[in-house]
Amino acid sequence: LHLDNMTGLPTLVNRIIGKTLAPNQVQPRFITEGFAVYFETTRTSGGRLRSSLWNMYMRTDVLEQSFATIDQFSNYVRRWPQGNIWYLYGSFFVEWLAKTYGEDTIRRISEEYGRQPIPWGLSRTVRRVTGKTWDELYDGFREEMRRRAKATRDEVMARGVREGVRLTFHGQNARYPRWIPKNAYPDHEGGLVYYREDAHTRPGLWAVDLERGPDGSPKVSAKAPETELLVRTAGDAYAAFEPDGSLVYNSPAVFSNLFTYNDLYRVGRGEKSPSALDGVPVRLTEGFRAIDPTVSPDGRRVAFVTNHHGTRYAQIADIGPDGVSNVRELVHNAPYEQSFTPRFSPDGKHVALSHWSKGGYRDIWLVDVASGAVREVTHDRAQDGGCSFSPDGRTLYYHSDRTGVPNVYAHSLDTGKTLQVTNVLTGAFYPEVSPDGKTLAYIGYTKDGFDLFAMKLDAQRFLEPTPYVDTRPSPTHPVMQGRYEAKPYSPLRTLRPRRYSLSTAPGNFGQVVSASVAANDISGLHGVAATLTQELERPEVQGSLSYAYFGQRFDTSVTAFRNIAPRPFQAGAQKLTAIQEAVCLATG
Repeated sequence: LHLDNMTGLPTLVNRIIGKTLAPNQVQPRFITEGFAVYFETTRTSGGRLRSSLWNMYMRTDVLEQSFATIDQFSNYVRRWPQGNIWYLYGSFFVEWLAKTYGEDTIRRISEEYGRQPIPWGLSRTVRRVTGKTWDELYDGFREEMRRRAKATRDEVMARGVREGVRLTFHGQNARYPRWIPKNAYPDHEGGLVYYREDAHTRPGLWAVDLERGPDGSPKVSAKAPETELLVRTAGDAYAAFEPDGSLVYNSPAVFSNLFTYNDLYRVGRGEKSPSALDGVPVRLTEGFRAIDPTVSPDGRRVAFVTNHHGTRYAQIADIGPDGVSNVRELVHNAPYEQSFTPRFSPDGKHVALSHWSKGGYRDIWLVDVASGAVREVTHDRAQDGGCSFSPDGRTLYYHSDRTGVPNVYAHSLDTGKTLQVTNVLTGAFYPEVSPDGKTLAYIGYTKDGFDLFAMKLDAQRFLEPTPYVDTRPSPTHPVMQGRYEAKPYSPLRTLRPRRYSLSTAPGNFGQVVSASVAANDISGLHGVAATLTQELERPEVQGSLSYAYFGQRFDTSVTAFRNIAPRPFQAGAQKLTAIQEAVCLATG
């Protein structure tokens, strides 16, 4: 509706040579992606503009004086959030534009630009619709973002800030903190392991040490904390420890020489250094698509999540020295339901996890391991996740965006009472309580991205949670107007030329002229391409014809071509030139 909005001269050009001139496709990405995210939100009950993460990104840039300039979010930048900056700033900019000038403004901009035979007159186009250039509109957009951020900041400050100290300063991505047990890595006793991907060092599971004050609370040191890469991974990794201190984690790996799936690994103590986790990783699963492992306190079972057919299933299995066995369902998921980050309770009788179900419910579930019975700890349309237990197993910690700002909450399993633990300006995620119950580690957010934070755990400073208010519209469901007869698909009905091109360039004998045509069917399963090449100084038939099929797990193609080229050779003292003809039929 936006990129294919073409009228006037572009339509005439495309009718002659195929779809070639689409002016809206060469707009800056903040416009094209901004339009898409805006309609993704306004036409559904979800969308990124309703996301607490999305709003956190924008709010933090405002509060930390890092608001991007229009030239930055018109291009690719190295600063966080890199390529997401087009979607982030573009969506908020377009939303402000629609609210200020009316939603019809978006359609008019698309139509006005779509009739321009010469693109890139961006400000000229938007000025015809709004009376202002993009640069002039930017000032109003920035002021609205400042107003929103200030309103949220004032609400948080009125209740009193509750946040920890920042332990790491790399930004980008950090997830899933875990306290390191004494028998796992003595060099980092009392420290944390977490997943880190900072775009400068190797991604994987990193250990970080904590400095503490006289009262045992974490503090910021004058120097950066000691960190060490424990395990390098090929993607997001979720760590768990076995009773003997061995580290179990997930990492993407090649399966069947063709696919890349997540599988479970274990790193134990090496023979040369039995006091540290420096052994060779042992692969525990093969092609399981397994992530988010958690090991039972007795070390006999492992729970994890697998992804199949669009559904994330929570499963449990017996774990041994060389792998897993007796894999079974931990809790039943309906099609397209999703489970996340399971955690065993200290007594091993329950597993807490985050569960998404139809209707936009992302809640905390407490699952009885023996019976599979589920107790819903939360049930609302707030996004709840990252659950973990207190050392005594009586309190369940998790993060939730129930106020619009992601924070950590504590739920008493004895009384059912929930209290708010953090109250931050940006966001707090993945809470993890230390073995002595005195320190809370969590993932916090700054303008640089995600980092590791820690705070003294003081129940006297917990807040009463404000009532949850659901501001999201009800999910919409498509209405089936009628049943349609199923027929075998035939590509011939829509397999026709979609694009033509004519070019000239230096060839093997002088100037060469080439004409090409490409065809495909509407499903994109079949593609045909043909090229005819003519050397002006040596007119002989040259060209290629190819067919490709994209309906299998790997693409297949057949190509036939003929070309000629001069090849010099020497006969005695005489230098001669032969014409080499190449005729080939190739498959791929």
